Amino acid sequence: MYSKRIFLVNAYSSFRHYNEYLYDKLSSEGFEIKKTLYVNPDFFSNGGKCSKIRHWFLEIKNVIYLMLHAHRHDIILCWDSHGEARILGLVFFLFAKNLKVISYNCSMDPRKWKKGTLKWRLNRQAFKNIIGTVSSEPQRQAYIDTFDLPEWHFHVLQDSLKDHPERLKSIVDNSDHGYIFSGGGAGRDWNTLIETARLLPQYIFKVATNAANAAMLKNAPKNVEVYCYRYHEFNQLAANATLCFIPLLGSWQGGVTVINDVAYLGKLTVTTDFLGICGYYTNGNDIVVVNQGDAKQAAEKIDYLMQHPNERKALAARAQERVQDFRFENFWEKMKKEIFTML
Repeated sequence: MYSKRIFLVNAYSSFRHYNEYLYDKLSSEGFEIKKTLYVNPDFFSNGGKCSKIRHWFLEIKNVIYLMLHAHRHDIILCWDSHGEARILGLVFFLFAKNLKVISYNCSMDPRKWKKGTLKWRLNRQAFKNIIGTVSSEPQRQAYIDTFDLPEWHFHVLQDSLKDHPERLKSIVDNSDHGYIFSGGGAGRDWNTLIETARLLPQYIFKVATNAANAAMLKNAPKNVEVYCYRYHEFNQLAANATLCFIPLLGSWQGGVTVINDVAYLGKLTVTTDFLGICGYYTNGNDIVVVNQGDAKQAAEKIDYLMQHPNERKALAARAQERVQDFRFENFWEKMKKEIFTML
């Protein structure tokens, strides 16, 4: 049986600010949060030599702290920090420390590690001390097949809506303004978006992203409008869209937070194929999936959906129904019953 002592690990010091709902849930259920550990103070998170030195100093400090203070059955929860989980898992293995790390949202594609190589061997040893979650059964099977580990090491647990329903309540206008929305930053395929927009000059594309990604859209055609967003502005742009388009670069995972948000708002998403999406939605039922990098196919699907509002709205309605399954309460109960009990 797991203890009620919990250590939270995340990449950034702003973790609590953006995840206060998690702390509230832990407190309400009697968990004792021993410490929140991070490796990237936000002030130093923009790269450079100082940032890397500070990162590894904190990484080593966190490992030593957990080696000294964590006990068997304590919960060490790496929240969206797969890299930190693998470092901890490897250190615990090397020092024969009887501790298990929970890696929520294993975001690295294991298929890139060739069996027998040094990286594969190190990661395999790390995962012997890790209980990981992924978004879909194909992702889970990829980890099992890659590392030849027992199935109990990996569990399907989709990302939750977190506190997004509360934040989205501030949106008062959910009307359709006739444009296509794209947003976010990590792993976005901006080249495919640009080419898709060129093929669809009759539609306006409104893109909400950060300044670094906005610079990558400087050669976009005139029907692409770029906004450097704040959270509320981002959601309002999504709420007034007719359709959402999220093209991605990787084949593993990405864009799920935005896809879930727009589904909650009653909007349909067109996205590119990645291994995790089937854990959330079904192509042709509550989402539309196109091949990666295929701007022509994306343009054809988007144009069709824009021209057929009844079909688009039916798909969006099913997405809005499906996203209710990802409420934080459902996520948390599954985390406790299936993951914590493995410690």
